[in-house]
Amino acid sequence: MTNARALRGTLTDPLLRGLPPAGGVDQWCDSTDLPGAPGVVQAAVDALTRPGA
Repeated sequence: MTNARALRGTLTDPLLRGLPPAGGVDQWCDSTDLPGAPGVVQAAVDALTRPGA
């Protein structure tokens, strides 16, 4: 659950920040398109490897 909180903490859109957490990581990364989006991959890695994550 700590990783989810770390990722949630990176949200900057007030509308998204106000939504309740739902779903799982496989809803957005269980895709063949993800490897083609290095910015998204790097953001996920950064959030998951940040101290305290």
